[in-house]
Amino acid sequence: MERPEFTDKQGLTFSVLLEETLLTSDIARELVRKGYINRNFATYSAAFYGTFAGIDAETFYYRGVQPNEMLLDHRFASEHSLRNLLEQLDDTEPDFYRTVSALNPQIVTYLLEHRSDRACKIAGFLASHFDDNAREFLATYLAEDRAPHATLVGLLAAHPWPSLFDYLASDAVPDTLRLGLVSTALTTATGVVDFALGDGIRGYIANHYAEIGAFTEKQSQQRAEVVKDFARECDVQVEDLTGVAQPLRGLLVAAQMYVLTAKNLRAALGVTGPVSLDVVGKNEGVNIRCLTDVSAYLQAVDEDPATPFAVEEPETLLALLTGDHEWSTSLLNSTLDRSSPGSALKDLSSPAGHLETAGCAPPVRPHCPQLDRVY
Repeated sequence: MERPEFTDKQGLTFSVLLEETLLTSDIARELVRKGYINRNFATYSAAFYGTFAGIDAETFYYRGVQPNEMLLDHRFASEHSLRNLLEQLDDTEPDFYRTVSALNPQIVTYLLEHRSDRACKIAGFLASHFDDNAREFLATYLAEDRAPHATLVGLLAAHPWPSLFDYLASDAVPDTLRLGLVSTALTTATGVVDFALGDGIRGYIANHYAEIGAFTEKQSQQRAEVVKDFARECDVQVEDLTGVAQPLRGLLVAAQMYVLTAKNLRAALGVTGPVSLDVVGKNEGVNIRCLTDVSAYLQAVDEDPATPFAVEEPETLLALLTGDHEWSTSLLNSTLDRSSPGSALKDLSSPAGHLETAGCAPPVRPHCPQLDRVY
């Protein structure tokens, strides 16, 4: 059975194109028909005319590019031959950077350092074709001592590759690289909603945030917002705000994502010395944090030599007593016990007045829901 000839969009067969448009020489047409001139003719011509890319480059072309095979172990003799090969591929194989044959450590490093536009295409290919070849390539690439690992991870985060963070938490990533790569991913990620976050990466960020540069180094406001969103998603509660750089520190304070300690309160408020509720009350967000978890605040005061009393001024005490707080009697008594004698109220209807001791039954007592539980 005779095999039908293929035609182009205009219905012309290769034989017709060969006769009418492609070649004007009879001998050239005959060489094509007999198979002496094929897809590699440009390479042969380059070798003859002195523009040959090099044996290493041509070997890669025949063994990797043409069959679309990944050659992880192939090494180019020089950057010059690699560059010549890529220049040829730009003309002859424009889709090369979106194929598995491009996954060669030396090629990817060259592109990351000199051709970011092409490197972005490889990152996109990895993100959309994360199969066994991609896994093998990344494992090999992360084992390369001098490879720009963080640059590649940054491109994968910016693509974005949804599985990136889970991959960074896996055993496939060397421990020596993990902190830096997670930091890079956090500072280049498009947004937390674009990524899957399993228990592994959640726990890693929650346990290691104090060592991750995205938290400890200054970021732009926009970057800091993204890092804060990741921190919230990972249930981070910062134990030492002084180790978090601005503006991220301010964002975490506003989101109440910190442990209540005197040191953290000083960092949140930007003050030194005592952190009584008189001082805390000057910052609405921090004040809400303390009054929402007043037992933790009182414990912080107990553990802080610089804060002898939770309340110093009568105005602060009166505001606490008349506020709409769902505090138990024991919690209210604990607050009164930690109030300074100087905060004593003489007349609850007159906040400027003083009693000799806080918590005594006042001679005149207006509506005071907190004291109703005590007296």
